Amino acid sequence: MALLNLIRFTVLTLVLSFTSGEVTIVPNVGDLLIKEGASQTIECSTESTKDNLEWDYAKKDDENVKAIFVKQGAKQTSTLEIKNFSAELAGSYSCKVNDGTSVITEEINLVSVAETKKEPTYHFGNTTAELACNVVLSPSEYMVESVTWSKGDMLVSTLPDSDRFEAKDSLVINKPTRDDVGVYTASIKIANVETPYKCNVSFKDEILNIKPTKVEPTYYYGNKTAMLSCSINTAGRTVQNVLWLKNDTPISNLKESDRFMNPDNNTLIIDDPTRDDAGLYIVRITLDGLPPYDCKIMYKAGPFVEDFKKSKNLIEKDNMELQCKVKGYPKPTVTWYKDNAILNISQDHRIELLPLDGYKNARLIIKGIEFSDEGEYACKAFSSYFNETAIKTITVRVKDKLAALWPFLGIVCEVVILCAIIFIYEKRRNKRAEQEENNAQETNGPSLEKKEGLRHRGTPGNPGA
Repeated sequence: MALLNLIRFTVLTLVLSFTSGEVTIVPNVGDLLIKEGASQTIECSTESTKDNLEWDYAKKDDENVKAIFVKQGAKQTSTLEIKNFSAELAGSYSCKVNDGTSVITEEINLVSVAETKKEPTYHFGNTTAELACNVVLSPSEYMVESVTWSKGDMLVSTLPDSDRFEAKDSLVINKPTRDDVGVYTASIKIANVETPYKCNVSFKDEILNIKPTKVEPTYYYGNKTAMLSCSINTAGRTVQNVLWLKNDTPISNLKESDRFMNPDNNTLIIDDPTRDDAGLYIVRITLDGLPPYDCKIMYKAGPFVEDFKKSKNLIEKDNMELQCKVKGYPKPTVTWYKDNAILNISQDHRIELLPLDGYKNARLIIKGIEFSDEGEYACKAFSSYFNETAIKTITVRVKDKLAALWPFLGIVCEVVILCAIIFIYEKRRNKRAEQEENNAQETNGPSLEKKEGLRHRGTPGNPGA
């Protein structure tokens, strides 16, 4: 009988083990520290075959806590989604599975952490700066044991000039410099809680309310000079350096830099300005104890398009490229027209628009040009700043790809005909000259024989003498 009871107990234990399994909570910690107002997700799962996995907690009716149950095969998961966490939601949360015979339970304690920070701002000449993160924990039995301060991955005790840092519950920085500015982390160790609570505290940089006064001229043809300037309130600080730049290049490094005067002052004068001088300028002013301040100044110019050639002749199937060279600042937008209609590139894969000198769509390329591409092309540069438009046009003609052969064939034909005419003329002239010679011989032949006969009869030894 005792043996039978033992067998029944063993079988029952195996069945319970198979049906119930284990309950797992993620994150796998006994106590979880959550900042007030934060959101948190906690997952509970089991390999049990029963649909009775559930969370048990005090505030089941709170709208900020929602349990989502999912079953996939033999695995069950119940995810607890918590929003806007507060001290009222702190406490013990249990996840359990009940197979009707036994109950397996796992618990996690949620601890509310309310932060109160002290985040100073760096000011030139400060003697000290104190950073702090004080926390209030709920439930109240949780107590702070210690605080460790770090900056980035380094403890403040290992930072350069670490003797200036006094790290206790708060962090005191003696004789702070701008290099000390940044985010510091207070690792707060809570009694009986395995993972410290991380609190980020900022040592903020000084922000001056700098209100610049600018002079931003506009280019006009015939201007003798252009003056740009930027004045700022220095808040009683000393100006250490002034540097003028254009396109991130110091003025002294530009071509014809001798036309730019006073590059070490807050006023820049340009002699004999051209449209190419228009653009964005920066006067970089350095005050003692502060990073450089960049004051951006525009030298404005209306839209302008350089002239095209009057026309462009192309052979069928050639590639065509038109470049619209635009100037102006702020930069105008470029649009191409053909025969007074906007060029539609979306319906023809042969047509492509590319940037040129920083202006979008300023290069027009047509591959394998056709007779239908003939026409008048116009490049329009529109400036919304000035509400002005500049336009230049060019006429494009397309010739047959054999067009260049016809003049050559015509020349060849002319040469052949001319040679034939010369040949025939020479042949006829030679024939006429030969005829005249023959006629002359026939005319002069008998008298010559008579003269020769007379001369022979008077010669000694002649039988006829």
